[in-house]
Amino acid sequence: MNLSVIIVAAGRSERMGFDKLLAKLGGKCVLQWSIEAFTSHSKVSEVIVVCPRERFDTLSSIAKMDILTRIDGGNDRHDSVASGLSAL
Repeated sequence: MNLSVIIVAAGRSERMGFDKLLAKLGGKCVLQWSIEAFTSHSKVSEVIVVCPRERFDTLSSIAKMDILTRIDGGNDRHDSVASGLSAL
């Protein structure tokens, strides 16, 4: 069984005052850790990342980049989730 994963990372981090998804943790940004956790799983065949192009472009090399799809999010979280589901 192959699985598809949606990572919703389109938020603006307004309350944090900085982009928490790009914050470094153990030498990598938080979003990269999340992506790599799913791309390294043997049953995951597709990872949809809902986030702005600028955020996605800052990620350093990720293994299995070929199974990643980036799409834009919406104004609210439920819009971003809907965008991710539509991409399936």
